[in-house]
Amino acid sequence: MLTSFTFGFIVVFVMQDNIVFLFPGQGSQFVGMGAEIWRDFASARYAFEMVSDVLKTDIVKIMHHGSDCVLNAPENAAVAIFANSVAVASVIEDEIKRPLCDIAYAITGHSIGQYSALYCAGSLSMADAVGLLKKRSYYMYKKSPDNAGMIVVVGIDRDSLLELVNSVLPNGFAQISNINADNQFVVSGYNNSLDELTRKLKARGVKLVRRMNVAYPAHCALMKDAEAELRADIRDVQINKPKIKWFSNHVADVVDEPEKIRDMLCSQLTHGVRWAEIVKKFPEHNIKYAYELGAGRTLSGLVNRANVGCVARNTDKSADLKFVLDDISRKLAKTR
Repeated sequence: MLTSFTFGFIVVFVMQDNIVFLFPGQGSQFVGMGAEIWRDFASARYAFEMVSDVLKTDIVKIMHHGSDCVLNAPENAAVAIFANSVAVASVIEDEIKRPLCDIAYAITGHSIGQYSALYCAGSLSMADAVGLLKKRSYYMYKKSPDNAGMIVVVGIDRDSLLELVNSVLPNGFAQISNINADNQFVVSGYNNSLDELTRKLKARGVKLVRRMNVAYPAHCALMKDAEAELRADIRDVQINKPKIKWFSNHVADVVDEPEKIRDMLCSQLTHGVRWAEIVKKFPEHNIKYAYELGAGRTLSGLVNRANVGCVARNTDKSADLKFVLDDISRKLAKTR
């Protein structure tokens, strides 16, 4: 974004420091998420009610008063994460008196956070976003092999991890499914392959190898049947061009053509999340500030540790959101 200043006959163009909004994905949910924001902001309560009306289920009851088991159920977790992010976005729009697309330069989400981002960018309606998230979760759970899962790996470089992943392929299947940082990954696959990979990683002295509490191997080729089901459902969904730059997890770049977005939402099921690559492109777009809208602080932490010249903040608690509101207000005032 360029701002021009005229001094006599000389026009000086100054590159503005840009903002990106980040939307968290699977694993960010916890019982009590969004409770403070629901309590403190009427616009958040209204957003939660809108999602509940579309869902025909009281999502706030599940999020704030349910059990871990109920919240983590595939049909609930994705929509709860979406509802919390949308509520935070609604508060920002209500307090700043501008839509998100007029505040930020770009928008992106991690895995299912892509749906939150596309809704806030005007690309998906709320009904379609919620409906697709429910179907996506159902297909991933129902079409997943019984003997598969995911592990988190921290403390190894990508090439070394890929070498070890390839070494277990003759005995099953494994695939790097999330590249969250240069030394932080998720691997999906059959349990026997993940167990063998875990042993090899620990033998190498890798800092952290942990089994994830998920019922399916997301973002890998084992999800091909789930992808086929989602493609059939998304065919007739109205997808608009985003009103703001949207970074796709699949290609780690800005995508704005509706048909490409449709394809990437499906391909995302069988391809990895290239989060680290997206963050590394922030300097190209002069993105200096990132705000994570929703539960947790994982994405903001990844951005801050990436050393790309971007300061990231989270909105996990009400106090965090109030700080972000003040921070955005100050930055917008400087551009007027």
